[in-house]
Amino acid sequence: MRKTVAEWGDHIVGWRKIEVCGFYVEEFLNAVKNENIEIWELRKKDQCSISFKVHSFSEEKLFEVAESRQSLREMEVKVCETGGLIEDILRYKLRSGLFVGFIFAVVLFFVMTSFIWKIEITGLNSIPEEKLLEALAENGIAIGALTTGHDFQQIKYDIIHDFKNIAYITVNMKGCKVEVEVDESVIPPEIDKTFPCNIVAKNDGQILLIEAYKGIPQVKKYEAVRKGQLLVGGIYNSNVIGYRLVHSEAKIMARMRQTYTEFCPFVSLQIEETGRTDVFYELKIFGLNIDLSFFKKNNYGKYESISEETELRIGEDLVLPISLVKTVVYEQNEKPVVHDEDSATAYIESVLNEKMRIALHGIEVESIEKRFSVDENGVYGVYDLTVIDDICEVREIEVEIKE
Repeated sequence: MRKTVAEWGDHIVGWRKIEVCGFYVEEFLNAVKNENIEIWELRKKDQCSISFKVHSFSEEKLFEVAESRQSLREMEVKVCETGGLIEDILRYKLRSGLFVGFIFAVVLFFVMTSFIWKIEITGLNSIPEEKLLEALAENGIAIGALTTGHDFQQIKYDIIHDFKNIAYITVNMKGCKVEVEVDESVIPPEIDKTFPCNIVAKNDGQILLIEAYKGIPQVKKYEAVRKGQLLVGGIYNSNVIGYRLVHSEAKIMARMRQTYTEFCPFVSLQIEETGRTDVFYELKIFGLNIDLSFFKKNNYGKYESISEETELRIGEDLVLPISLVKTVVYEQNEKPVVHDEDSATAYIESVLNEKMRIALHGIEVESIEKRFSVDENGVYGVYDLTVIDDICEVREIEVEIKE
């Protein structure tokens, strides 16, 4: 049964259930009424007994009425039941503590979820993340800022205006987390074709193809050239207007030689894990680090550590400023590695093949000559390659201006 407003008020103030036994019950009730003592739930148990409820603050006055007359003193007046908010708290101390703790936790939860605790940015390539975070902070999006009161449409316009190579950006608030998705525009590099320049050879080689778009070619097909030799000149000599300087442009393919070397000793030291590990825990609350490993120390001489941070989340997007950092430390030691001639040669080949794969991407390899030599220390490997590549290198023509 639901309580009325008056019943809730009586419960908060507190009440007493009184039993009265004797021959002068009616006289007692009249005396109570004359003292303006409010009673309710009056019930008659038999000819000489009644019960009723009275406010707790009226209890003392009620007993004074019972002592005020000789006839009433002969009656038995006792409290048989008490109730009210104060009594409930005193009766259930633990439960009230849990209730208060629950209320505090709910309030703390709503306070914590009113702030931004994480910003995730995706799609960045050429823009440093720190600069974008600074721009977001200037627009009110930062760690510890309120999650409400943001004009995300205006924020997008401001960011796009500040960063010319951002084509589009979306900023979404999900709980305590801000998701920022960036779409960068491709800006072609600015090539200055105004300064006068020659084209020279960047390496020694043999010319296989000449396509001069601007400037005067100075070499012929199949001609051998040296590094730094002039290939296309940017100086025109005209009988009409005299000397004229231009920005030379050309495509000149040449056969060139490249060399890669590597050495593998017969005896070397290799780092390996021993299998022993230590685990350390750390609690991060609002940026404050609390050591949970009881100041346990890492006694490994050589080691590698890997840390993993687990954030406190409620659902997918509600990230709280509390996280647990687990750090695993792996002990390492140095182990001698012994190679024979065959294994050292195989090691050198694997290293040089990887170097070539990275350095010669997109370049035509015409031939490879592999040479290996052995001494008391180890094996030396040399790869001599013949490649076909663009040999052009721009060199600015310095012009002295006389006043």
